[in-house]
Amino acid sequence: MPDYSTWLTKQQAAEVLGVSTKTIEQFALAGKIQYTRWRRPTGGMQIAVYFPEDVERLAHERNPSKPYVAAASSNGNGHTVGTVALATRPDDDVQRLVAALRAAVDYVADAQATTSTPAATTLFLTLEEAATVANLPQAYLRRAIREGKLPAVKTGGWRIRRRDLEQL
Repeated sequence: MPDYSTWLTKQQAAEVLGVSTKTIEQFALAGKIQYTRWRRPTGGMQIAVYFPEDVERLAHERNPSKPYVAAASSNGNGHTVGTVALATRPDDDVQRLVAALRAAVDYVADAQATTSTPAATTLFLTLEEAATVANLPQAYLRRAIREGKLPAVKTGGWRIRRRDLEQL
């Protein structure tokens, strides 16, 4: 759950943007600024609070010479886990984020490729490894061994020569 005490009041958001509080309400109703109603821990009436990053983004859109700063992300325990560099345009942050996500996806794909399949130099494969390499069910491979379609050696478990598996 977000810490609404760090969000801006309607008056604070209006001052940052240099507009009236009525304009802030219109921005919120149009979906340009995320807002919620929040009651202070000391009690009292609920007040409207506005997401600071949306206010900063909108301030930059209205005045491009004003730098746009994306806030650091948090792991929920108050520890910062990453920051986004100062950018002069929100698009710069989006492009950096997309590049970082692509790099992460490539890294995970490479890690899965190297750990989920046996090394290409292995001559004999276990039944499980052969099923993974051939992308076939183990039951199908057992049946092929039983019917003599796939040569295999029984040494505490089935061992299948990689070349025989490729010819299947």
